[in-house]
Amino acid sequence: YGIMFKIRWNKANTLAAIYASGVLILTLTGVSIVVNIRALYGWFSDFFSTISPVVYALAFAYLVNPLLKFFERQLLSRLRISGKDLSPRLRRIFSLVLTYSSLGLLLFLIGLLVIPQIAANYESIIQNTSAFLVSAVETLGSYFGFEASDITDLEQVINEFTAKFLTYVGTIASSLVVGVLKFLLGLFVSFFVLLNKEKMIAITKKFLASWLSAKHFNNVMNVV
Repeated sequence: YGIMFKIRWNKANTLAAIYASGVLILTLTGVSIVVNIRALYGWFSDFFSTISPVVYALAFAYLVNPLLKFFERQLLSRLRISGKDLSPRLRRIFSLVLTYSSLGLLLFLIGLLVIPQIAANYESIIQNTSAFLVSAVETLGSYFGFEASDITDLEQVINEFTAKFLTYVGTIASSLVVGVLKFLLGLFVSFFVLLNKEKMIAITKKFLASWLSAKHFNNVMNVV
């Protein structure tokens, strides 16, 4: 004979069912994340690589903003053309040009001082390191009584390692070039972010206010 059970649904049973379902969903989600952690890491890495110019732009705009304010409020606020004050738009554009020109000049001077030194000493550093390792192997080999053939094999290994290291450095350099290009793109975007920052802030506030309650909106604004 079949036995039938009647379940009387009340508030307590409903909450228990929701709690059990939530625990099950969270558990399955956690297991899925652990199993596919490598794929998720690759996805996040690709996603960040795609949006990195925008991230660089916002970060750079935030860092450059004080210098922009200095030029806009302290320097160009007193500038007049044909006896008239500059409009806010023109003052912003001139301030941005001065800001980015100053930063570009600073980066150029740093590159002028640092990059030639690295390029000039790169090969000599690698050669000296290889020669030092070979000399150390020969000294230790003779001290511990190794045969000349063994020392020669170790020297060959060191030379091969040096060649692979140079290839590895070349790979790093190519990745660095890609990173620099993304940074320059972010720099370009940051110009327009700062040019229209008040309008962008107003649009963002309206968007948040349409979705959040007054309390949550104020909390978000405080954090920001």
